[in-house]
Amino acid sequence: FNLGDHKGWEKAITSRTAAIMVETIMGEGGIKVIPDYCLKGLRKLCNKKNILLILDEVQCGIGRSGKFFAFEHAKIKPDIVFHLASNADVRDSFDNPIKITNNNNLITVNLLENIRQLKQDPLIIICSTSEVYGAVTKKEIPIDENQRIAPVNPYAVTKIAQDLISYVYFKSYGTQVIRL
Repeated sequence: FNLGDHKGWEKAITSRTAAIMVETIMGEGGIKVIPDYCLKGLRKLCNKKNILLILDEVQCGIGRSGKFFAFEHAKIKPDIVFHLASNADVRDSFDNPIKITNNNNLITVNLLENIRQLKQDPLIIICSTSEVYGAVTKKEIPIDENQRIAPVNPYAVTKIAQDLISYVYFKSYGTQVIRL
């Protein structure tokens, strides 16, 4: 798709379309920034068609564009934010536990706090890991919601902390959070 071709986007949307998901700044094969007018046009189109706008800011969020989120430049709001950013290197979490803990926990608090302060209200998806359950036995598989949390590495502990702080933001500030 040509990002500026909103009529083309509109023609491509069917009754089965649930969302449009784009990277606000693409980094594969060079840097390509989606212009503000394109992001504003996509937001308008999603509103018109009653579908979700999902913005992927894994490569450009957390201040890399000069604002906490790159979408702030266009003054738009996504419907969903997927929080996938964490250092998931279990070995490194043993070798450098302070670095991994600081990174994984601060990035989550920064995300939640910036959304709160910007008065944004997207649905935030916080993704965890099976590492939080530790060494499960064969009889405990498949893992379900009743499985006890028993982390055996520092990375898993950071994922539990991410889950808990997102719950605190939900309970304290009404932040829309789904914890997976």
